[in-house]
Amino acid sequence: MTKLNQIALLYIPTLCGLYTSFVAFVVLQHSQSANHRTVYMANGKENVKRNRMKGSDKTKY
Repeated sequence: MTKLNQIALLYIPTLCGLYTSFVAFVVLQHSQSANHRTVYMANGKENVKRNRMKGSDKTKY
């Protein structure tokens, strides 16, 4: 029983940490993609090249 409690005590905080980091990641990605869109409107081709190299922003332009 104590072993199980120890595992639970280790597991729950990591789950919470993962959840919060995931939420933060989603928020960051969203703001980043919005940023990319405005930058794209400012300077066309160079930004497309940068996005293709990075490969993380898959928004349709």
